[in-house]
Amino acid sequence: MGGSLMIVCSCETQGVRSKALFLGLMLNRAFYIEKRRLMARIKAVLCHRNNTKQVVLPFLLNKVFHVTSSKAYSAIIDDQEIRDNKNSNLGFTFPQSQNSYGRNKGFVCLFDLRGKTQEVIDESLMKFNFLNPINDKKTIFLIISSREHSRLIPWTEAMKDVGCREVWVPNVECWYDGNIPLKHIEQIIEVTYKNE
Repeated sequence: MGGSLMIVCSCETQGVRSKALFLGLMLNRAFYIEKRRLMARIKAVLCHRNNTKQVVLPFLLNKVFHVTSSKAYSAIIDDQEIRDNKNSNLGFTFPQSQNSYGRNKGFVCLFDLRGKTQEVIDESLMKFNFLNPINDKKTIFLIISSREHSRLIPWTEAMKDVGCREVWVPNVECWYDGNIPLKHIEQIIEVTYKNE
């Protein structure tokens, strides 16, 4: 009797392993399909760092986007989502990120250029140049799908919540409460900087 019980358990365990293997393969397949779809949405841009505004800004006008380093971008692809950086595990794209309102709240930090005038954009860039964040050979701009725009938290919330005690950019910064899956990335602008 004990032997047959062992066989039943063994068969059930084998079935669970087969199901787990099958699920793992399906998740892997889904990951590679999503990754392939994502790769089709990449726009590679080559420019000098001092020319970023003229070359890159036109791709970002009237868009909501996340800015990241090439190292963090690799993690985003592996994780299949843009994650918040509340625990600082991902490093900082901008030096000010350590005291960022969005990071401190556990939000994903974004920039919103929808309906912004050139004057507002220029003024924002003077205060905080989100086009040239890091001293890296690449900067990645992940454009968020318009389907997710209703979930955005506007910069005015930071003003009400913390005033000037934490870092946030008026008029153009916004946040997303939660992680952003890759399927909500509409396009990727991958900027590589030419040697000066």
